[in-house]
Parts: sequence; structure tokens; C-alpha cells
Amino acid sequence: MRSIVLRNGSTIFTVLAILVLTLLWRFASAQEPTPVPGNPAQIQLWQIMVALNDSEAEYALGSYIPGTGAVINMHLIRGPNTIPGKTSYKGTRDWVTELMRIFGPQLTAVPSNETIAFSVEFFDYPDRVWHQIVVTSRAADVGDVDKYQIWLNGRPYVEVAGELNASRGLASTIAPPSSAGALASEPPASIMAPPSVDTSVPVRTAVAPEATAIASIPARPQNVTFDFSDPRAAEESWQPISGQWVFEDGGYAQTRLDLFDLISVFNEPVAGAFTLQAELRHVDGEMGGGLIFGAPTNTSKAGAHMLAIEVSHDRYRITLGGALVADNIPVVGSPEGYVGLTTSTSHVIFDNVKIESR
Repeated sequence: MRSIVLRNGSTIFTVLAILVLTLLWRFASAQEPTPVPGNPAQIQLWQIMVALNDSEAEYALGSYIPGTGAVINMHLIRGPNTIPGKTSYKGTRDWVTELMRIFGPQLTAVPSNETIAFSVEFFDYPDRVWHQIVVTSRAADVGDVDKYQIWLNGRPYVEVAGELNASRGLASTIAPPSSAGALASEPPASIMAPPSVDTSVPVRTAVAPEATAIASIPARPQNVTFDFSDPRAAEESWQPISGQWVFEDGGYAQTRLDLFDLISVFNEPVAGAFTLQAELRHVDGEMGGGLIFGAPTNTSKAGAHMLAIEVSHDRYRITLGGALVADNIPVVGSPEGYVGLTTSTSHVIFDNVKIESR
């Protein structure tokens, strides 16, 4: 039994929680990766690709070009480009800016006079077209969001976003990205499914956002444990946002192997400091599972791994098997919100999920 503890007083439905937790799952369950020879900057890119490929992007590729810098390419179908109340380009811009802020400073081997760039292709559902956002920074300035250059479809972001807003009858004011709010975003209501689904499997799949959004429920302290011995009672407390969730083998499982960031949330928001923990059993697939918290809306135990999140008002920490992995990590957004379970490209069974306010 291994345990992971995150201490966070934030909104992490967001990308960061999922990135951290799925990465920790790999640390807990995977063998040491084979070292990659080559330029130190390319090695650092390879190291952060593990987390970026666990993000909401379909894939991420990184290359170091001597004399030019580091380039990270990502492809996005559903995620920050489908946040209710935000245009696809604004949601994606905020997300990519935050990725640059988090991962850019880790590329310390890139010479200070060279460039670090994130390029993301994403789909705009209202207009049914693909766009590209590029965020660049001198390596020396990568920690300063105000110095980032942002491009949309090959032109300055402000110009193109203003034109797109005007064509949609939206306000022309383009707010700059804010590191304080870039991650405090609503999750996607669903993730694209293949044309056919086996209806003989007793699954609970994501439903329309208006059917799941119960943000009017006030957040409050919670002290509950779910062992899923009574699926009917548990079903009333959990709301799938994406994926195929089924009660099996005495637990609560997500069974799809072909999509990322598949989520089910506890349908009452949690307030204050709390601990969230669960036992996980990885049945099949590549990446594994984890926990999320701070979502603004609900839109044999042998071999199980214990994950736990300990949340304070503005910080969180992570421990693995009782050993401290990271501590005193600042959080983004509000500490209140929905908590939940997540998997990526994996069949994972969750059990003994505990939410305990302190």
C-alpha cells in the first residue's frame, strides 16, 4: 500500500492537479525509465513530456534546436478550449500560459538568450475550425508572464482575438492572461466518444452540462467514506463528467482505455481544509489514475495504492508511502469546490474513497 498526500488550498480541477497526480502514479507503479542520451536541454524536455502527455492534450512532443531553443508542440481536442463562458482561444491561451509558467522554468539547460515556445493546435467547436496558439519567451524571462509573446494563427493574439470577438458580437477588450486565474477554470463537460459504445456494459457516462451543473449548492465540510458496497447508494453521490464509470469488483471503476482525463466527481462541493484519499487498483492501460479537487462545478484490495490530498487554505503537499515528495506548494484559485476521481487511458478501480474535513 502506498500513499500520496497533496496539500492544496486551491482550485484544482485544473490541469495542475491531474498532471501532478498522474505523474505520481507513474512514480509509484512504473519502473525507472531508460535514460535518454543527448543534449541536456533535450533530456529536460523528455522529462517534462511525461507530465504534459498526461495533461488535457491528446499528445505533446518536445524538441531542442541548438541556437534557437526549445519547442513543445501539443494537440488539443477537448479541454480548456471547451470551458463554458470562455471562447476556445481565451481558454486555451490561459492554459498554455500557465503551462509555460509551470514547466518553462524547469528547462534550465536552455541558454538564457534562446527561446522557449509552446505551440498548441486546438479545435473551435462554435466555428468548427482549428486554431493555433503559440506562447514564446526568452529563456531568461520564462518566469515572467508579462514578458510572454502570444500568437494566434500566426499573428499577435490581441489582433486576431479582437477580430474573432467582433465577428461573434463579443466585447472587444482582450484581457491579458493572469497566472492567478489561468487554472481556475471549469472542466470540459464531456470528452469525444467513438461512434459506437457497447450499451450492454452498465456504465455511467457524461451527460449534458445543464444536467450536472449544481453550482448553486453551497460548499460545506464533509466527512464521508465510500466503500462502494452499496452501488445504488453510491451512485447518488457520484457524477461522471467524462468516461465510462461502472461499479465492479467491490469498487468504482473507469473502464475506457483510449481517452485522457476521464473524471467522476463527488456531487457536493467541499469547503475548508480537508483530506481526500482513495485506494486505486490499476487493471489495464498505460497511465493510471489520480484525484482532483477544487472543481468549480460537478459538471482484492491487494496491490491498491493509497492516494490522499491534504488541503489547507493556500498550500498543499505531496507524500508517497509516508515520504515527503513536495511541500508548501502554492495553489491557484479558491480552496472550495468539487472533488473527484480521474483516470487517463486506463481501467482503474477506486475503493475506500474518504473525504474528511479538518
